[in-house]
Amino acid sequence: MYKSAYSEAVFTAPFISAATTSRSNQAWVNAGWDAIKNAKSSYFSDSYNLLNLLFISGNWWKP
Repeated sequence: MYKSAYSEAVFTAPFISAATTSRSNQAWVNAGWDAIKNAKSSYFSDSYNLLNLLFISGNWWKP
């Protein structure tokens, strides 16, 4: 996955979450995980990124 100086997790993370819908995207999901797992930006971006990381990792609990 290409990481740019202009990349923000708040925009990238939802695409990685959406890619989990098909097993054929696994390599892309793995590369995306590596790109967003240590992303640090602002409070909003980091919070949104955390929600996506929880979803991607399977730790999203249904209330």
